[in-house]
Amino acid sequence: MGLFEAVIQIALNGSAEVDPEDSSRAAGRWYMSEHALTRSGIALLYLGHYDDEYVRSDQGWQFSSRRLTWRYQGPPDLTGTFGPPPGYWANED
Repeated sequence: MGLFEAVIQIALNGSAEVDPEDSSRAAGRWYMSEHALTRSGIALLYLGHYDDEYVRSDQGWQFSSRRLTWRYQGPPDLTGTFGPPPGYWANED
């Protein structure tokens, strides 16, 4: 985060559903946008979604996994990259 002067993340919309076969598990998708300003003064926009998996414990619902998929990265004028950037999927297990 040292690259940024400021970042605002906004959850746009989403949903979560409990697994009908196992009520201690659930999955969700949440769309988000981030508006950022780098320390060098460059404005950036990020659009994407999180795919989440949740488990219910004695402490309540918790994340068991979260995966972020970028849909756009670049300047707010939309001249940047749409879809995940090159090499984004290269580090999957």
